[in-house]
Amino acid sequence: CDSRWNCGDYPSDFVSLRIYTPLEYSDVEPNANITITPYTDGYFGVKYKANGTLIQQRAYENIPILFRAPDERFDDTETAVYGASRVSSFGDLSPLYCCTIDLSAASNLVEIIVGAGGNYVNNNLKSFAVGANNLLKKVDIRNCPSLTDALDLSLCPSIEEIYAQGSSVSAVKLPKSGFVRK
Repeated sequence: CDSRWNCGDYPSDFVSLRIYTPLEYSDVEPNANITITPYTDGYFGVKYKANGTLIQQRAYENIPILFRAPDERFDDTETAVYGASRVSSFGDLSPLYCCTIDLSAASNLVEIIVGAGGNYVNNNLKSFAVGANNLLKKVDIRNCPSLTDALDLSLCPSIEEIYAQGSSVSAVKLPKSGFVRK
């Protein structure tokens, strides 16, 4: 009920992104639409801009839903995705050209795709936080050269794949025991 009426704990269950629409790009066309795959049934929401309108949709377990962004240019725009603890995937976030990403509240994520291969370059991404996540298996931060901090996956014991080619990540902190394959 909290997710339907935007009350209780729901307003504090969100992840934060700061997104851009670059004028120059290659391979991945800028697009601020966000596709969410829920871990469980419920209502999910996206708010573009801190003072923007919350767009909510009903969603069902493992069926992706698309949130369409307003038709405008984004420049370091704060964006929040609500219902984060019940999301298994945010789809491909590379077309958002994010500057900061805090996914700490998304405790049931299975994958995180922020980067891309080929000629894709996101010079904006400078801060990336995952937090504790027992289900996370894949992280893709390829071609984000401004990301220089250590990638902390130490609280993600199920991590299997990490793609960081073309980034400037200084280190990767892994869990004490894990299943890293790639």
